[in-house]
Amino acid sequence: MKTLFIIVSLVFIGALFAQKNNKLDQDRESIKAMAGVYKVTFDFAETFAPDTAYKFHDRYSEHGIEQVSLVEETPTKIVLQHLLIVNDSTIIKHWRQDWVYENKEIYNFYTDNEWRKTTLTAEQAKGTWTQKVFQVDDSPRYESYGTWVHVDGKHFWEGTNDSPLPRREYTKRKDYNVMRRHIRMEIFKDGAWAYEQDNEKIIRANGTDKLLAWKKEWKCSPKETMMVRPHLNIGKNKKDTGLMCEKFGKKCMQKHLI
Repeated sequence: MKTLFIIVSLVFIGALFAQKNNKLDQDRESIKAMAGVYKVTFDFAETFAPDTAYKFHDRYSEHGIEQVSLVEETPTKIVLQHLLIVNDSTIIKHWRQDWVYENKEIYNFYTDNEWRKTTLTAEQAKGTWTQKVFQVDDSPRYESYGTWVHVDGKHFWEGTNDSPLPRREYTKRKDYNVMRRHIRMEIFKDGAWAYEQDNEKIIRANGTDKLLAWKKEWKCSPKETMMVRPHLNIGKNKKDTGLMCEKFGKKCMQKHLI
């Protein structure tokens, strides 16, 4: 009887270990799936404000070709460097994202170039991935942590953080000083991926926060397009299929298979 109990216990422990490894492998494959060349559109819109007298700023969009390169990989860290491709010939360094598994040190922006460190417990960090985002000059932009979820054929990650104003606004806006980002990243089976943000524009002063407005940010392919169609041919003898997102209105990075 004792021998049977030991055998059952070992089988159970082995199954748990295999399940954990399988989950970790799924996490890593989801992160690495972002590597590739994409035709992207960036859409920005202020959506809601608690003050009915607030005047919403104009919505705007940007688009371009972006290459995402896997530049570092270890069992617990994956680094993706984003590059902009201009006129099919010029490459410009863009943002970078570092993914660290079960990271315990999180840096959150406070205000006025001040960053504050939060130390997670082992239980809080268990099974999570920290996404650390850096600007073009490798200075910190924001970082947050969360668990990759793989269910019903979906693969997504969510995180929340406080960050400085985005580059496109910090030289123009003086009416708020912190952006709280609520991020959802989702990987699709056709090679596309979505980077969706619902962000709070916050006025932080004397230890208190006041919400100015909400802002929606999307990295996407044209939302009215729901089919596979050709786009830019990058280089010689390379195939470009331009796979689009499956759902109408769902925002995604559009992958170019080359």
